[in-house]
Amino acid sequence: MRFIIPNVMSEQVAKTFVPEYLDWNDSRLKDVLDVVANNCDADTTGPAYARVEDRPAGHPWHRDVGTKNHMDWCRYSGRLLLDPPSAFQGGEFYFKDEPTTPIFGYLSVVLYDNDVDNEHFVASHSGSRRVLLMFFS
Repeated sequence: MRFIIPNVMSEQVAKTFVPEYLDWNDSRLKDVLDVVANNCDADTTGPAYARVEDRPAGHPWHRDVGTKNHMDWCRYSGRLLLDPPSAFQGGEFYFKDEPTTPIFGYLSVVLYDNDVDNEHFVASHSGSRRVLLMFFS
């Protein structure tokens, strides 16, 4: 399963986020969580969390189960780019089965399950590239 749902958040709301862990009751997440709920049976009541990240080093190829499978509970993942691609250089997000098709997803939710087909990679970047990351059981 893999969806890209466009224009889920406004620029004004996106600008209010800073890198940190978020509470699921944060009112800024309401529209995002509604979109997730309408597209899968993700659960925020079990092990689950959301955070905003700006990681210039990127991420090597992986699935969202943690470096030592400490997140084997993670059934679905979602990401939403909070900065426009013009604010950074690099930072492309790729799924392994489409390694030449970068996804940016500015203000859009990229929602996917954590099966083998959804292994992904994030290129290193410079500039501001804040991403809302969500991990659901």
